[in-house]
Amino acid sequence: MARNEINALRPWVVRAVLWAALLAVALPVQSSMAGEAPAPDLRETRLVKAVRVTRADAWETRSFPGVAQVDSETDLSFRVGGPLISVGVKTGQRVSIGEIIARIDPRDFLLNIQRLEAAIAQAMANLSAMKTGARPEDIARMEANLEAARAQLSEAESNFGRYKTLYEEKAVARAAFDSARTGRENAQAQVTAAQKGLEMGRSGARKEDVEAMEAQVRLLRSDLEAAKNALGDTELRSPIQGMVNRKYVDNYETVAPGHPIVSLLDLSSMQVRTSVPQTLMARMADWKGFACSFDAHPGVTLPGELEEIGRKTEGPGMSYPLIVQVVVPGGLVILPGMAAEVSISLRSPEEERPALYLPGSAIFAGSDGEPSVWKIDSSAMTVSRARVSTGEPREEGVLILDGVREGDLVVGAGARFLREGEKIRLLDGKGGAAR
Repeated sequence: MARNEINALRPWVVRAVLWAALLAVALPVQSSMAGEAPAPDLRETRLVKAVRVTRADAWETRSFPGVAQVDSETDLSFRVGGPLISVGVKTGQRVSIGEIIARIDPRDFLLNIQRLEAAIAQAMANLSAMKTGARPEDIARMEANLEAARAQLSEAESNFGRYKTLYEEKAVARAAFDSARTGRENAQAQVTAAQKGLEMGRSGARKEDVEAMEAQVRLLRSDLEAAKNALGDTELRSPIQGMVNRKYVDNYETVAPGHPIVSLLDLSSMQVRTSVPQTLMARMADWKGFACSFDAHPGVTLPGELEEIGRKTEGPGMSYPLIVQVVVPGGLVILPGMAAEVSISLRSPEEERPALYLPGSAIFAGSDGEPSVWKIDSSAMTVSRARVSTGEPREEGVLILDGVREGDLVVGAGARFLREGEKIRLLDGKGGAAR
């Protein structure tokens, strides 16, 4: 065959070979499928995410912006007066409980304590002598004093008798006579005192004298305790955990008792001031709890207690002022003026018992315009429409008043794309199909 003829037949040969190869592959596949059922079309079942109807307390939360303010501001002062020798804080400084704020010179207070201690020691010695009696040598001295007093009395009486006679004879002036009489009376008093001293030395003091001395000792000890307290009061310590807001004095000034030294802000508890509308005031009976959060501490929420609430509107919004008090835990810094948010929990007016909730994406409007959900038949894996009655949407979801029961399984998203009785498959919660 000529070369030109062979070249002309070559394309036809190639086509024949290709068709033969295709038929050889297709015929076994067709024969193998002839005895099997066709594979299911996965597009006939819709993949959905299911949610279960849950029950929760019928609460709602309303939040309002607020601002932090101090619970209390205290002026500290000394109970005693004197010159300052130390003022160890600065304005804006944080102080803890018991930290020293300022000191007064304790010199005079120490001297007063020493004086009282010496007076108590002397009083105790006298009391001991009164209870045990005098020593022999003291008694001998007392006897000698008594004899001397008696001798003076004898001389004074003789002198008085002589002046009396002269006065009666008008030989001396009345002044000389009165002087003699006074001398006799003084001498008699000295004898009486010496006799009593000797009697006390021999037998000890009388019971009432001992009791009087014991009372004096108690009084001195009370004065000593007061002097020690006064010494302790020369140190001014912080009674709270707070911050120095203002200093009224400088070091080395002489201050009087009660004179303000510093002003302290109490940071252990704070107040948050906000305002609430009239509609919420009308539902005060439903208020159940308070919480506060602060812009400076994201994610931190502190429980609060209602401190004050105004009964008169204020501001352009005609709202009612409200103050909530919170206890600040250690390590958390909340200062006056910080922005805050006050949340008020209140019971839902729809019902007083726990309610059913569903996410908003599970609810759709049916052809009749009624709110509905797709209930899932877990055995047949189909959906059926259920009409529901709903309440207000909240953080927990949409309140369901009627139409479903706790534990029912419903379609949680994509409800508007389903049809009555449509077959479905459920997501396993990880993005895959469970069945």
